Amino acid sequence: MDWASFWIGVAVGFCIILGIPWLLYLVVVAYDRIEEWIKGGEKRMVEKITEKSNYRVEDEAGNVLRAKFKDLHDAHEWAVNQILAGKTKVVIKAEIVIEKAK
Repeated sequence: MDWASFWIGVAVGFCIILGIPWLLYLVVVAYDRIEEWIKGGEKRMVEKITEKSNYRVEDEAGNVLRAKFKDLHDAHEWAVNQILAGKTKVVIKAEIVIEKAK
């Protein structure tokens, strides 16, 4: 029996036995990193965006009849009611501000 070959075999077997869990760990870590990279990165910041809207109804001369509607639908409904009540022309103006939250 060749003792050098025997001890080399023992060393290789020992490395394989200890190396398999580490190999599996490295494969799992690599898979997680690739999955995060595909999704957009683990450190990617989600930007918050805020929207502030202001709707108002004006008459022909530009006088504000009513302001601070909660949405365009409410402003439109109120303006139609003003037309039905006798106004000849009303204007709906909207100011919408979209910005990145701090």
